Amino acid sequence: MAVISVLSAWRWGDWRNWQKYHATMLYFLLGDVFYVLLTKDYPLWQHQPKPPIDSTIGTEICCLVAFAATTLIFLGLYPKGIAKAALWIGLWVVIYSLIEVIYMFTGAIKHFHGWTMLYSVVFNIITFPMLRLHFSRPILTYAISILFAIGLLVIFKVPIQ
Repeated sequence: MAVISVLSAWRWGDWRNWQKYHATMLYFLLGDVFYVLLTKDYPLWQHQPKPPIDSTIGTEICCLVAFAATTLIFLGLYPKGIAKAALWIGLWVVIYSLIEVIYMFTGAIKHFHGWTMLYSVVFNIITFPMLRLHFSRPILTYAISILFAIGLLVIFKVPIQ
């Protein structure tokens, strides 16, 4: 998946203006790192190492590469107008959700502790508008993200030590 993400970013990413999107790339990556740290002993979902990437760290690096590439394309081609923006967000929700369905069927991802594919779709519906919001209002986005993370930890009873 990381290879496809990089090739897609190479083709459709806004490389000339990558600096504009850098902070949002880091926000996306930071969210994943915090998820891994906060749920290491009680994951809600977990990518499973599969050949040719046979390690957890390798799998996580692939996710980080894919997230950075996604941000470069998602924000670089973000359309003007509410209707077009909603369709663009919807397209990315579908892409990420379909990838997860494929990963589920191939054993590349597993859900735990009550997490389901429906929760993943809702998570994607929240994630992509948050990426756009971070691009324009980063402080507000971090505040909302903290509240959202606390909500997930409480709802799914994730033990924090």
